[in-house]
Amino acid sequence: LRQFKSFLKKTASKLKELKGRRSKEHGVATTINGINVFVDRLESDVEFFTEINKWISMKCAMSHGKRGKLDRQSEILLVKKADAIVSCYLRSCVPPKISVNLPQRIIDDIDKRLDDSKKFNRCLFYHAVLHMITILLPFWKKFCFVLSARGSSKDQSLIQTVSGHAISQASVLQQLSSESEKEYEKMNRHIDRVKRGVREDIKGL
Repeated sequence: LRQFKSFLKKTASKLKELKGRRSKEHGVATTINGINVFVDRLESDVEFFTEINKWISMKCAMSHGKRGKLDRQSEILLVKKADAIVSCYLRSCVPPKISVNLPQRIIDDIDKRLDDSKKFNRCLFYHAVLHMITILLPFWKKFCFVLSARGSSKDQSLIQTVSGHAISQASVLQQLSSESEKEYEKMNRHIDRVKRGVREDIKGL
């Protein structure tokens, strides 16, 4: 994670010099997979995505039975963890208020789900996860190519470790439940494409 964040920092500096579009409020921006991305937020994107995966793993570990039921105490702990993530990255009291590349519509959706006290929402970070994957995956591929070009056994081992971790995280994401069968199938197709892309990258290195 530390090496990948360092790679993103260097990449952001290069993008600022070469092809960035400057915004007075957010700094330099570029386009990744059709999404407007502010390069200064890329390191925070990785941290945000990591914290969401920890939340998902925590939820899965607390689930009981085939339907993944949660007791009330587990739900309270997960809501507190989710609120901490949101407070840190999406509504920080210290500028910038929003430190990640997430559109306002997804932030509003998370706030709405989190503020719904009637029931615990398993799909809290569903759209945020898919958005972060779309942004970070191209950079992760370039990171693996850079390591492969060095040719050292240590770097090759790191590529395999990172790739295996990416596939593992994709599997964890498939355990997210959704509000409708159609949305669930859409998510599974997206994660399956990520898995195939990771495996193809490994073979190509």
